[in-house]
Amino acid sequence: KSAPMDADAKMYMACIPGLRAAYGGAEDADILGGVTLNITNGRFDRVFGGNNISGTIHGPIEVNIEETGCRPIIIGELYGGGNLAPYSVFGYNDDGTIRESGTTPLYKDPVVNVKSFTSIGNVFGGGYGSTATMVGNPTVNINVAMGDKATHSEATIGENAKSHEGENGFPIPSHVRGKIGAINNVYGGGNEAMVKGNTQVNIGTTEKVYMLVNKGILYLFILCFLFSKHMLPPNIVLITFGMITYILQKITNWKRELKEYSHFNGNLEIFFQFFFRGFCSASHFTIQPILP
Repeated sequence: KSAPMDADAKMYMACIPGLRAAYGGAEDADILGGVTLNITNGRFDRVFGGNNISGTIHGPIEVNIEETGCRPIIIGELYGGGNLAPYSVFGYNDDGTIRESGTTPLYKDPVVNVKSFTSIGNVFGGGYGSTATMVGNPTVNINVAMGDKATHSEATIGENAKSHEGENGFPIPSHVRGKIGAINNVYGGGNEAMVKGNTQVNIGTTEKVYMLVNKGILYLFILCFLFSKHMLPPNIVLITFGMITYILQKITNWKRELKEYSHFNGNLEIFFQFFFRGFCSASHFTIQPILP
């Protein structure tokens, strides 16, 4: 809260009902390292990558929103910066004030990655209050896949809903169960906070999934061709198939990439079954599901 921290701050929100506010940084203390905030579930009024009232962060800020926990992600307002505390990629002066310029940034620019969720009111690359100035070039990446809890009972959100009931809640968009998440507004800068730098918002710009899918289709086509032409015994084909699956998972991190950047809401094994059976049927060869 108020004690200095001589290390990077990494916060991983596992299975929690939610909080009024979550901070990647501290209440009013110095963090002598970077900040990484990972939100996987829960209901929040506001989420900040930076500090709350004051203090310094001597490292980069990264906020990741990915619905892989035990309940839907619902956020009123999401910030890359702090609530009232400023931040600078050029560091701080001896008195704790931010350096507004420099020859070379000391840290990477702040980034907010929104990958999967249920409902978010507003997303800001910068901070909230007028004192939460951000010196740097914040980036907001919105590359959304359907969240793991899209069909959860809490994923149904009606019109005029708020992050929490009552006057202190923040407006959030409605959401229908089984659908991709909804956002009201996305801003590259801050709310009342100034950003001294260039802001960037990327929405739906990730193309990595297409490279992975095309690679998978090529491998599966070759396997099905060999299988259907009886050039290899079935057990050899299946062993080869399993080896390719393992290699792609370990080397290219395929399973994670597909889940993050595509709208295919299923596991890797189901994905392989779909294409494997599809290409084999195109070769006039019928097989049963090869995985449970």
